[in-house]
Amino acid sequence: MNSKGHSIKKRLLAVVLIGLGIFSLVAGGSLIMLDLYSRQALHVEDGRLVKITQGMSVTQLSRLLAERQIIPSVRSFVVYVRVANWIDGATIKAGEYQLNANDTVADVVSRFQAGVVKQYRVTFPEGWTVSQWRDHIRSLRDLIIVDEADDQTLLQTIAPATDHLPEGMFYPDTYYFRRGDTEISVLRRAHHRMQSVLAEEWALRGEVPLNSAYDALILASVVEKETGLADDRSLVASVFVNRLSVGQRLESDPTVIYGITDFDGDLTRLHLRTDTPYNTYRRHGLPPTPICNPGRAAISAVLNPAVSDYFYFVARGDGSSQFSRTLEEHEAAVRRYQLGIP
Repeated sequence: MNSKGHSIKKRLLAVVLIGLGIFSLVAGGSLIMLDLYSRQALHVEDGRLVKITQGMSVTQLSRLLAERQIIPSVRSFVVYVRVANWIDGATIKAGEYQLNANDTVADVVSRFQAGVVKQYRVTFPEGWTVSQWRDHIRSLRDLIIVDEADDQTLLQTIAPATDHLPEGMFYPDTYYFRRGDTEISVLRRAHHRMQSVLAEEWALRGEVPLNSAYDALILASVVEKETGLADDRSLVASVFVNRLSVGQRLESDPTVIYGITDFDGDLTRLHLRTDTPYNTYRRHGLPPTPICNPGRAAISAVLNPAVSDYFYFVARGDGSSQFSRTLEEHEAAVRRYQLGIP
């Protein structure tokens, strides 16, 4: 090749190198600009909600954020999201998202990509009935309610193989959910949790006069309703276990109340004398079903109760109970704590 050819090749190479250099500068500058943009704080207050609907495009989302003055520029956000999606191999996901005052552009885009939607929560205390659970659920605006389903139909939907009634079949706890989740989705988790806890506690049971885990659940529900002070729970359980062991009736007021339709809050002697499947003053053994949804502590207490020779207890009026071995001791405790007679 002559000197003229070498000269042309050198000029072409120089042009290519200059072009690559310019491209690198531009690309590098763009990456620096994107990095700086990703660190920009959004214009939001804590708890601001943004809903990305199914099928919403990046441009539509950007316009929504700009209209709400969360971001200053539609174009910059669109470019950043598309580059971030390409780099991460991800896409933004539909859902309701919570934005916070310290969020940056990168924070919220990562949240949108991962589908980290806002979580709501509902808490069911120990001792609530299924009716109380469902009333509470209906008060929430963020769950889809199955109004037409009665309690039994709902349980059959959740656990078709069960032959038990719904009472006692749901574990009291705090459950998290997303807006638009259904009542059934929350109750299904509560049911599975109860089955798991009950199985765990049944496997650790001591010598108790209970024939099945369901029997334990029934007695635990009685103990849950009868216990005013947590420290007394194991002794309360021992009273009922002792009674079952010798064939003595449980004589539990909460079981009687559960069997009364439209109970008005005033338990009378007539109620105690009226026979129902739940009147443990009239019938021996356990009631036919749980009378509430008990927690793990109550279940554990009936399966491993305190060792005692107590057969009676009465409320002292401060949340605690007075335990007695004999009927004579118990009647004296009733006179003192219930009737105010020294």
